Amino acid sequence: MWDKIKGMAADASGRLMNWFRGCHGPDNLGLAIVIAALVTGLVDRFIGTGILTILSFALYVWALFRMFSHNRTKRWEENARFLEKWNKVKTEVSQALIRLRNIRTYKYFRCPNCKSRLRMPRGIGEKTVTCSKCKHSFTQKA
Repeated sequence: MWDKIKGMAADASGRLMNWFRGCHGPDNLGLAIVIAALVTGLVDRFIGTGILTILSFALYVWALFRMFSHNRTKRWEENARFLEKWNKVKTEVSQALIRLRNIRTYKYFRCPNCKSRLRMPRGIGEKTVTCSKCKHSFTQKA
């Protein structure tokens, strides 16, 4: 009797391991979803509404669905789109912090032609500036 139960348990364990082998697993988008669920849950604790709890629970379910999904190509594409957008946001934030740190030494402005960001040292007066991207010349006061 015990041998039969052990055999059934081993068989079930083997099937479960095979099922887990085909899963997508955790990725950056899944981590971002879990962090969003945590933040939503914490905000709900302070506000006291039940709607954010439901949203937090839905985000956890979505993260688990992505982790246990067997459609790896679809999950990989979703993660690649997320990383593309995330890297743009990360770059913008880091550049904004650099501009904020150097705001006393440099004047930051945009080219009126191509809208690229340019800088020049403060206190040098009005100068003719040539954009490095589009070669457009214009005067700018520092």
